[in-house]
Amino acid sequence: MFRISMLICASLCNASAVLADSPSADLRVWTHTDGRTLTAEFIGLAQSDQAILRTKDGKQHLVKLSILCPADQVFLRLILPVPLVPLG
Repeated sequence: MFRISMLICASLCNASAVLADSPSADLRVWTHTDGRTLTAEFIGLAQSDQAILRTKDGKQHLVKLSILCPADQVFLRLILPVPLVPLG
């Protein structure tokens, strides 16, 4: 029984480490093309032209990809497994 408990604990710890290393689990500063910033984690895409960002207080924000600064657009292109719609 002890061995099974240890295996379950090890599996959960490994799963937590994988989730913690996920790009979407990290808070980062997102920058609007006009210079405003938002510290949030990337949750996913809404439709294919909006990022879902969640701030530390749990609020979710939909942000059009086209209003993110070029560096943030490149970041999303690198972490997403699917191509984004052309931004402009």
